[in-house]
Amino acid sequence: MKKSNTFLASIIGTIVNGSHTIALIYLITYLCISLSKEGVDTTRAAVEIALYFAFFIVIAVALALSIVCLTYTIKNKDLTDAEGKRIIISTVFFDFFVAFLLFIDIFTGQSVLGIIFYIICCILLITSGGLYLIDYNTAIQVQKSNKDKIDNTASADSYRKAEEKNAENNLEKSDEK
Repeated sequence: MKKSNTFLASIIGTIVNGSHTIALIYLITYLCISLSKEGVDTTRAAVEIALYFAFFIVIAVALALSIVCLTYTIKNKDLTDAEGKRIIISTVFFDFFVAFLLFIDIFTGQSVLGIIFYIICCILLITSGGLYLIDYNTAIQVQKSNKDKIDNTASADSYRKAEEKNAENNLEKSDEK
């Protein structure tokens, strides 16, 4: 297994999204129990449950994408082909989107422990997305340099063939004289 930024980013994304999934399951369960005891305003609790459930779905998708990137990296599969690029771009988008949602969630009247958790998760997800982008940029540069080498080789071959053709034509002309 090749150590890369993608591997580290996948580990960070999996851990952060997994821990946040567990925290959301706990929060949704707590709100459902509170709603059943009627100790909270039912409309407010129902809206909070719906919002946290929507947030849970987004986190679950981000977790799944991080796990897919992790398995691709462990199996040494190429993430620079067409399918791999879509996975990387989707993972980066979801990492940054979840970080943005966590940043917004900081200002929703959380406890101090919740704010610290969200700040740490936000920083780690931004780092994870950045590491994905670094590897993605490196892969694009390598592909571009390989393409340039192939183009230069093809140009050199074409030039050599044209020179050989000119030399043959010149030889035929000198033979005719």
